[in-house]
Amino acid sequence: MRIAILVPLAATTLAATLLTAAPPPRVERFNPTGTVAGPEQISIRFTRPMVALGDPRLPAPITGNCSTGATGRWVDAQSYAIDLAAPLPGGQRCTYTLTPGLKDLAGTPVAGQQRFTFATPGPQVRGFAPDYGAIEEDQVFLLALEAAPTAASVAAHASCLIDGVGEAVPLDILPQATRDKVLATSDYRIRSLLETTGWRKSDYDDAPPRPSAAIIAAKCRRSLPAGGKVTLNWDADVTAANGLTAGTPWRQTFAIRPAFTARLECARVDAAAACSPLEPLRLAIA
Repeated sequence: MRIAILVPLAATTLAATLLTAAPPPRVERFNPTGTVAGPEQISIRFTRPMVALGDPRLPAPITGNCSTGATGRWVDAQSYAIDLAAPLPGGQRCTYTLTPGLKDLAGTPVAGQQRFTFATPGPQVRGFAPDYGAIEEDQVFLLALEAAPTAASVAAHASCLIDGVGEAVPLDILPQATRDKVLATSDYRIRSLLETTGWRKSDYDDAPPRPSAAIIAAKCRRSLPAGGKVTLNWDADVTAANGLTAGTPWRQTFAIRPAFTARLECARVDAAAACSPLEPLRLAIA
């Protein structure tokens, strides 16, 4: 009888020891991380069960600054997801922290990392117009960006590189009224830009929505040489108001239309004679 009593006691002591020695619950995975464009969901998974499923009133284990209008739910006993109301736009710094005093289902406090961060892209170039064809000497460019840049950073880190000019020419941001006037034109290249950057729904493409880009109008500070080429240079250090940078440099080269020429032609008796008054004059435009 004494042996039969000692065995269960030993087993109970061993189980208690193993439970005490088990590592505390931690966050196993948090998504998204780093820099990600247009995230639609935030999720977190723990190493041990946190809740008993079935109760829709179970509290959220995390709170953060990028969840306005979002809906949170426990996916299973260890995983929680926040479904965002819309894909996050660019230029966002997001911080999420565990609920103070968070414990697992057994009542053990969650240890380890308590704060998690991610960001959406800074002022990267997502699209531009005109996107093909020769440009004019005083061309206004439209740049669709993941986030709006500061004027100071554009002045410092964006430029026009003109063939034959030995120095970078500043790229100036134009007033919003000028941008709106250009956007209102019927040019199909601008319509395409608006469709691909979330400003209007495409008539033929059912692609999932993306956050609207920040569109700016810009112009090189000096006139461009007819028949030449110019490269728009957008450095990785172009910065949004909250300090997020473009992160990736962008360059695009454009051909400038040839100089306008016109030539008057007419019939002559000989090369030195004046135009014949009996024959029509012709205006040749190149």
